[in-house]
This record gives sequence, C-alpha cells and structure tokens, in this order.
Amino acid sequence: MQTYTALEHRPGDTPTLYALDGGTVAVGADGKIARLTGLQKLVGLTPVPLEPGIDHVLRAAWRRVIDSPDPASDAVTIGVIWLDADKAVLSQTVAHTDPAPRVADGRRTIALLVGLDAADDAALTAPAAARYAQPFVETFGAAHATDVEICALERSTLALVSPSLANGYSEERIFYVAQDGDNSRTGEGRDRAVRDIEAARDLVAASGDPAAIYVYPGTYQTQGHIDVPDHCTGVISATAARATKIVPAPGYEERNVFRMGNGGYVQGFSFEGGWRVDDLDDPTEGFAISFRPGAVINRTVYAHNIVMYRTGDPVLIPPPLDRANQNPMVGRGGGVILADRAVVSPYSVFPQIMAWGATPSNPNGIGYCARNGAFINAINAIAIWSHKQYMALDGGLIIASGCASQAGDWSLWSEGYRTRVEPYSAADTLIDSYPTAAGAIESNETAITDAMWDHLVAQGYVDGLSTG
Repeated sequence: MQTYTALEHRPGDTPTLYALDGGTVAVGADGKIARLTGLQKLVGLTPVPLEPGIDHVLRAAWRRVIDSPDPASDAVTIGVIWLDADKAVLSQTVAHTDPAPRVADGRRTIALLVGLDAADDAALTAPAAARYAQPFVETFGAAHATDVEICALERSTLALVSPSLANGYSEERIFYVAQDGDNSRTGEGRDRAVRDIEAARDLVAASGDPAAIYVYPGTYQTQGHIDVPDHCTGVISATAARATKIVPAPGYEERNVFRMGNGGYVQGFSFEGGWRVDDLDDPTEGFAISFRPGAVINRTVYAHNIVMYRTGDPVLIPPPLDRANQNPMVGRGGGVILADRAVVSPYSVFPQIMAWGATPSNPNGIGYCARNGAFINAINAIAIWSHKQYMALDGGLIIASGCASQAGDWSLWSEGYRTRVEPYSAADTLIDSYPTAAGAIESNETAITDAMWDHLVAQGYVDGLSTG
C-alpha cells in the first residue's frame, strides 16, 4: 500500500483501509493492532500499482499473544494478491510462512523486495499480467490470538536511489539464518536468510566451497545431531550468546547438538530449553559440541563464547543432596564439550577441541568430558553447578588454563584407562632371510610410497595436514 500518511501501513490505526475478515482492532504491545483469532485473512484494500523500473517492499509485523493448543498447525503466512489491468484477481503468492509462532517468539517481522521480473533479483516476482497488487496476512488454526501490526506493500525509496542496495547483494561463502527466514530461500544474504541452522548446513554441504553460517538473534529449535561438514568455516552467532538460543525439539533433549569435523568452529550460542546428558557416569549424548562420527580430525575444533544454560525457575530442594547417586531429585543437566576419540576415524592424528569462554551453567550436568584418548584444551572456563565439571575418562586429557569451578559436586573427575599393546622383544639373532622379497620391495620403494600416499589422499585422511 502506498504510504500517503504515516499510519496507512498499520491496520490497527487505519482499519478502514483493510479487510479484517472478522478481526478486531485492539491495543497491543506494539500500539493499535488488528487481532486475528482463527482462520482469518487481513488484506490491504487499496491496489498498489506495479510500474516498470519501480520496486516495492512487502512488509509485515506480527506477534502471537495467545498460544494455540497446537502451534505447529497454526501458521501465519504473508503474501501478495496479484491483480490484472482491470483489477481482477489473477493469483496470489505466499512470500513467507511462520510455521509455529509462539508467544515466546515476541515480535516477528519481514521485509521482502517485490519486482516485476526475474531480472530484478527480487525475493518475489510478479506474474507477467499483473498490474496491481494487495498485501495480506493470513492466520490458521483456532484458539489463538495474533496481533498484526504492519501489512504493507510500499514503493521502495531505496530502489529509486540504488537498485543494487535495494535488491541486496548475493554474498558468497556466507549463508544467513534468521527467525524471519524461509528455508526455501538461498541464504546468500540477510534478505534471503533461511529459518533453520540445518537448512544453512545443507546449503554449505551442497555448495562444496568453504563457507560460514551466520545466525541472527532468535530462538532456534533443533533435533540436534547437526553434522557440520569440514568445509564449513564457522557456525557463528551475529551477536552475544544470550541473544541467540538453541533449544531442543521435544523428545530430542538427549542429543549432542553440533557434531564437528576437521577444523570446525562454533561461536556465540546459548544452549537452553532442557538439554541433558544421557548418563552422568558414562556420557555420550547431550553436549553442545562434539565430534562428527567418522570424521578425520587433523585440525583442532574450536568452540568460543558459548554457554550450556539450564533454564527454569529455582526450586527448593532441601539438603542433604545425594551427589553419590547423581542427585536424583534434581534431574540431569546438559554438557558443554564432549571429545571422544572412539567416534572419529582412527586416522585422526590428535583429535582435540579447544574451548575459549565456553561456560557450563548447568545444575547437575557435565562441563567438559574428554574420553578414549581425546583432548580438550579449556581456556577461561567457569563451570557452575555442574555435577562433574572437568571429566577425563579412559585416557582422555584435559588442560584447564585459567579455569575455575563454582558450586556443583566434583571439580575434577578422572577414571579408567586405555589398553596399550607392547610386542614381545625378539632375540638379537637373525630369524630368517628373504633377500628376493627384500630386493623387490627396495626396488619398488617409490611406487609403493606413492600408492600409499594416493590412497590416503583419496580417503581424505590427510585433510588439514601440512604437505610441505
């Protein structure tokens, strides 16, 4: 809708300019809004002319104020109704879907470029016969309340000044994730962001080129086991950890979240919402960072500025607690770092994870666990309330530099061993002599060495190693 006054893009302030479809005008957290409570469609009544050379921006802002009994089936969609030269309806396009909005998500927004043809590089392209358009916001389901603050299709002033800025640049080797994203997009710019970290991971994997994943503030639900490919140069939060939260989908609380490969890097996330380790004595799941099964680890995995945070209201548990039996009244918390050599390729030279400022704030959880000969280099870590804060099992090694512990049960925990095979010594006498075979090996030394090296390269066993 063309903005002739400062309020025409707000249905709560100018309800006569919108078809509310049974919605009501109310005062909400964002001012006067149109409140939708069921299967309803709010549409801007004034057709917006689509003119050659002029781009438009589809804008919407909404907020779920009462959760429905089944949020997963009660989506909010935003889109455009296309009209022909006589203002008859041609079709409609859904530009964005918020599949399961919740009160906890707060205010949600989108701003998408609308163009007349594919050459505009817009997020939304009008049909060839379209001459006018109307914006809409549609809600699904029942027993919810959704406040629509903005529903507008506005002429892009930026497009008049600089089309390249309005259209957005397609950025190479960065894939964006945002709460207002859509997994059908390319991820190659903030205005093309996808919704889920897994979707960005899949885009990196498909690209084959070194690329980073850049995640904007918000809450991201996941089933865990996010296997990050080796050529992903980082999974990075755009702001501080507490602003970008990763929570488990129901039923997936006991899963490792990021499973990293050779040289992986994770920064700036808060892992919340009920992650928990599978076992406090023999843990294998429930950690924020771990190795990807089968990975060849020849370069250090880095975790920087993250926190495993056990949320929830404080509950009075009268003493004495029972730490010898894992404090059963408390329940298990999550873990921050798990380095387990048993899950990676045996060709891994020295599998380790370096953690800088990775904080366990996880009552009755585990801070760091190195096991089966793997190594953790922990720097500036403060473990708070953990059942076992720095845990080494079966030959695992942890170096804690500038680290501390507060509350919890055990600061340092070590047990188990690794079996080492030592061959018997042979007597210093010649057992047997095979001069012909020895000569064949020596004469083909170069070919044997080259064949061995070619096999290691083909299997990816030398990735990250210096070949100089």
